[in-house]
Amino acid sequence: MKKLLLILTVIVISLTSSTTGEDIILMSGSLDFFNKSKSVYIEFDMSKTSIDALSSETAFVDYRIKKEKEDKNGKPETEVRANWEKDKKYIINNYLIVINKLLDDYPVAFNNDNLKSDYKMVIVPSHWETGNPVKYSSVKYKLIVTETATGNAVAVINVPTFNGGQMGPMTPTVGMRIALANTYSILGLKKFLKKSFKK
Repeated sequence: MKKLLLILTVIVISLTSSTTGEDIILMSGSLDFFNKSKSVYIEFDMSKTSIDALSSETAFVDYRIKKEKEDKNGKPETEVRANWEKDKKYIINNYLIVINKLLDDYPVAFNNDNLKSDYKMVIVPSHWETGNPVKYSSVKYKLIVTETATGNAVAVINVPTFNGGQMGPMTPTVGMRIALANTYSILGLKKFLKKSFKK
């Protein structure tokens, strides 16, 4: 699994990021924590996430279950739910690998297993597109960073829509397609930080 994630990462690093043209914006706070030798615990908050044309993660999963039930050769509900959890785990694990790899110019280190880290970054997806043979996957986020010891706000960063890929041989699963869009969004963050720290 790690080998596959890293292969995908290496392929994507060689490409140019794709976005709707909107800029990443620091909505409040400071980006200085990126320049500190500190640890950052990351977690995803899916409570406000719309997926494709559905208003929530629950609605998305329910829709997929319904479509499978309408197909006489469709997958059982337990398999649909398990596949989505597998995709989601892939997306989250890939995000952690890629953000540490692409932001290795900065001393900050990200993890998803140390609640006692110096900072906490909540990744709030407002929308995910899962992608299909004719439509690209995409992601849109808000990053909310707080200091663990005090709970004080450190930064709120708005990450606009970044496109990923269509369904194909290199990205056959929903998890891979959204992970690809995530990688582009992190490349966008990397460029944003480089530009911001030059000022």
